[in-house]
Amino acid sequence: MYTKYILKGLATGVLALATLASCNTNIEALEIIKPEVKSEQYYADLRAYKQRTDHEVFFGWFGGWNTKSPNMRGSLKSVPDSVDIISIWSGTYDREDMEYVQNVKGTRVTFTIFAHKIPQNFLEGENHDQVTREAIERYAMALIDTMNTYGYQGIDLDYEPGYQDPAGGPFTGPLVGPTNVYPNYRDNMEIFVKKLGEFIGPKSGTDKLLIIDGVPYDVKPELAEYFNYGVVQATIAEAITTCKIASIGRPHVDGNPNNTSSPKPSKVVWLPMAVLVTCSKMAKRAFLLYLVWLVSYPNTMVKKPHERADAELITWRTITTTRPTISLPARLYKLCKNITTTPTPLNPKKGTQQ
Repeated sequence: MYTKYILKGLATGVLALATLASCNTNIEALEIIKPEVKSEQYYADLRAYKQRTDHEVFFGWFGGWNTKSPNMRGSLKSVPDSVDIISIWSGTYDREDMEYVQNVKGTRVTFTIFAHKIPQNFLEGENHDQVTREAIERYAMALIDTMNTYGYQGIDLDYEPGYQDPAGGPFTGPLVGPTNVYPNYRDNMEIFVKKLGEFIGPKSGTDKLLIIDGVPYDVKPELAEYFNYGVVQATIAEAITTCKIASIGRPHVDGNPNNTSSPKPSKVVWLPMAVLVTCSKMAKRAFLLYLVWLVSYPNTMVKKPHERADAELITWRTITTTRPTISLPARLYKLCKNITTTPTPLNPKKGTQQ
C-alpha cells in the first residue's frame, strides 16, 4: 500500500533535480554606476562662478538627508553642481557631507525652521507662556548658536501666516498670528528678524544668509533689507515650468564681477508660436486650478491690504521659476533676487533659457 507514496516521492525528487539542473547558476556581474570624476580645475572654476553676481541663483530645499543609504540620493553630494544654496528640510546631519559641498563645490548650506512658534523653554512667566522681547531674542540667539555650532551658512525662515500647518490646522504662533490670538505678531516678527539680522543677512556685515520663504510679503515692508532672498513657494505653478521664462531685474556685469548696479534694459525675446500656445493652455489650466483652490481653501492672506500687495510688487521681485531636481523634495519654488528697497524696472534679460 505504500508503493504509491514511494513512487510519488521518487517522481517529486526527480522533478526537483531536473529543475535545479536547468537553473543558470552563472554569476552575473552587476553594473555599478559611479559618479563622474571631475578635475580640480573644474571645481575651482565652479567655486569662482558661484562667487560672481552675474548669474541667476538656484535655491532648493533638501529633505531625507541620509548619507548611510546605499545610494547617493540622500547625500548633498548628489545635488547638481549648479545649485547655489541648499536649505536642509529634514534628515540626519552629516558634517563631512556638508563640508564637501561647501568647500569643493562652493555650495552654501542653510537650515529651514518654521517661523511661527517660540519654544516654551524660552518664554517667561511661571507657566512659561509670556511672549516678551527678551524671550524672542533668546530664541533668535539660540538659532544663531545652532548655526555656528554645526557649520551652516545661514537660516531659512518658513513663514506662512494664514496657511495650513503640516501638523494640522492653520499656522499659529506669536510670530505668525492670527491677529485674533496674537494681535502684535508682526511686531514680534520684527523683533525676531532684527535680532537675527545682527548676526546674519545683509545688515550683519557677514556672508551668512538670512532667507524667508512662504509669505515674505506679510512682514513689515521695512524688514526687506534684512533678508538676502525671499522665496515664494509656487506649489501650483507646474505649467510655468514648461515655458521659457526670461529673467527680470537681473544685475549686469561690466568688467567687474562684483558690479551689481541697476540692470540694463533689454528687448523681450519672442517665443515660438507653438511654445506660446502650449504655455497659454497650461496657464489657463493653472488659473482654473487657482480659482478652485481660492473657493475651497480660503485663507487670511487672500484678503491682504492693498499696501501689503504694493509692497510685495515693489520689494519681492521674482527672478526665475524652476523645478527642483530628483534629489530635492517635490516642491516647486520661485527664486528671488537680492532684496533691496528701491524698485527696479522689470525688463526680461535677452537670451535667457530655463
